[in-house]
Amino acid sequence: MLLATWAAVVVILAVVVALVLPVRRQWRKVSSEVLGLQRAIAEAATMYRQAPQLTKEIANLRATAHALSRSDSEVGSAIIKQVDQLSKDLGVRLLSIRPGEPQVVESCRKHTVVFEVECDFSRIARMLYQLEQAPPQLWVEGVEISSERMAGEEVRAKLTVAAYTLTGSTESGRQGQVRAP
Repeated sequence: MLLATWAAVVVILAVVVALVLPVRRQWRKVSSEVLGLQRAIAEAATMYRQAPQLTKEIANLRATAHALSRSDSEVGSAIIKQVDQLSKDLGVRLLSIRPGEPQVVESCRKHTVVFEVECDFSRIARMLYQLEQAPPQLWVEGVEISSERMAGEEVRAKLTVAAYTLTGSTESGRQGQVRAP
């Protein structure tokens, strides 16, 4: 009887060592792979949710890259068109436009245009805000406001607006062009 018990214990031990332990190791390995796949799925789901925002950001970067590669003549006319349209939209009287010569600043060219406008102060504030929001982005680099000799609440303002392009941009707009992916 003792010998039969020993034989049964040895057989059970052999089964455990031969079958249960390898199956247990495989189970741990599969469980680890499942956790890794679950993390990958969660990361993919996050990336999928971010895709529309990234697409929008890529479009903005392409517009910026295009704006940086425009020729000198394109930039000046684009600034003037944008300010002219904005002044019409906001009901601002555009009195004068004075484009400046492009200046090289570090690795880019600075294009400035000085506009003289007349309207109430709130419209000038809206115009300044809108100028810096519109793509391709323009920068308001100076504002002079005077209210002398003006009737009512109207003021006169001189706005210096700038846009930047890469130094390599030429009149043809081909050299130094930035290509977006």
